[in-house]
Amino acid sequence: MEISYLPIIAAAVVHFVIGMLWYSPLLFVKPWAKEAGISEADMNKKEGMAITLMSALASSLVMAYVLMKFLPAGGDLKAALKVGAWLWLGFFATSQLGSVLWMKKSLQFYAINAGYWLVSLLAISAVLVSL
Repeated sequence: MEISYLPIIAAAVVHFVIGMLWYSPLLFVKPWAKEAGISEADMNKKEGMAITLMSALASSLVMAYVLMKFLPAGGDLKAALKVGAWLWLGFFATSQLGSVLWMKKSLQFYAINAGYWLVSLLAISAVLVSL
């Protein structure tokens, strides 16, 4: 089967942008940082940021590629969203719960992170079947 890279790149960029917005002052950075125990000074450090951003983008590309393997062919948006939701419930919602159970983080911390993954997986799924 031939691989179309445009949907993978577009989905990775969408995922990256969602992350930038989700963990920004526009949305959840303040409660997330408080719950994570990260100071504003730590968040403003620039050293190593280029490597961090490139690694995050590479991670997004891998995720989009792998998720594409689970999606139905033919651009079925409803089916793609179901796959994204089920993958979130089975893998992301459950693994993120470890932060509450083992790291003693709050439910708010869990909700912010798990919510990010739900929105991201749904968006990635939608982009992959739409292009």
